Amino acid sequence: MRVAIRAALAELTTARDAVDVGRRGVEQAVETVRVDTERFNAGRLTTNDLLEAESLLRSQPPLYELARLDVVRAWVGLWLATGSDDPDQLMSWG
Repeated sequence: MRVAIRAALAELTTARDAVDVGRRGVEQAVETVRVDTERFNAGRLTTNDLLEAESLLRSQPPLYELARLDVVRAWVGLWLATGSDDPDQLMSWG
């Protein structure tokens, strides 16, 4: 049981880190579109380059949301590993 709990805690930590990375990915994609739009308007960037930046921006929020769902899945995994009847008890763990 201890090994399963440690593994579940590690998975939760990894999932939380992935959320942070996803959030930064969204922020970076927004900034890239902003800068590339300015460069495009100044004639220093092609339409294809701007479209690529906008495409990247559209792909980031779903990845961020999937990372958030992984945190929920990791919490459930921890709850199951502990064998607890009350998931609220886990709040003191994480």
